[in-house]
Amino acid sequence: MARISLRKQGNRPLRALTVSCGGGGRNIANALKGDMISVDTSAEADLRMDAAAISVSDMDSQFTRYVTSPFTEGLKKAMIGHDAVFAVAGLGGLAGGVAVETVAKLAAVNSLPCIASVALPFNVEGSLRRTEARKALNRIGGSASITIPFENNMIVESVPSFNIMRALAVMNRIIASPLLDIGDAGDALWSKALIGRHFMGTYTVGYSAGKDWEERVVSEILSNIFEHHQGPGNMCLFVRTSSDSEESCRKIAEEIERRSDVDEITVYGMSDAHPDQNRVSAIYLYAGAAKKSHYQAVDIVPDGT
Repeated sequence: MARISLRKQGNRPLRALTVSCGGGGRNIANALKGDMISVDTSAEADLRMDAAAISVSDMDSQFTRYVTSPFTEGLKKAMIGHDAVFAVAGLGGLAGGVAVETVAKLAAVNSLPCIASVALPFNVEGSLRRTEARKALNRIGGSASITIPFENNMIVESVPSFNIMRALAVMNRIIASPLLDIGDAGDALWSKALIGRHFMGTYTVGYSAGKDWEERVVSEILSNIFEHHQGPGNMCLFVRTSSDSEESCRKIAEEIERRSDVDEITVYGMSDAHPDQNRVSAIYLYAGAAKKSHYQAVDIVPDGT
């Protein structure tokens, strides 16, 4: 098992700094539950950023204000006392991609893992913006520890009755979901919106699994994926579970290997509960390449465990 080790400092709970980047990131941050406090800062031209700190040990929405100005020095100071950095942004504009890349590099300087959760533009936003978003995604992939891309347009295609504003609101909640539990009300819509969509050779799926997760995955998720699957390639799944993420993701990867001809499978899983309270509850990311006959888990844990 591969691990992202978090440097737990003293006896305090593990904490992650959530940074919203650009206008899209600000909208995503607004979708988070609880009394989140964001500090709007401005630095270089066309670069604006919000920053807030969130305790992820119990996901109880307790936040701390950090004044982060000027931009880079303030953000470096804001990272002090945290164990990981989560960057959220919408790509394709002038600010989001540059900001996420900067945040990821600053996190690396501070020896902190950075997980980037980013949105790709709607088709109606034009080919230029979508091209710029892909360029930004490639740059972020070279800087962040883990990058999770979400395709905005897929929710319009999956739920045609949505207008753009409703679709944006739903996507903001989806993108923010790795940071805070979106709750029971959002799970069904989340899974419906994300099942079976394809982006740059990767399928992204969101699903809230209960006790019968295996049957539901096999009967619902896989059938939707393979309805759109066009043959060999890479497949990516993003799965929320209420039990053991590692076991769930391993079984999903094995089932896909058995039933498909994909070259490589990556499974990102997030557990809503874990018996080991020393771990960061609700933030688990697993990757499995089933066609290579091995399973690799990326587990965020405190140092020394």
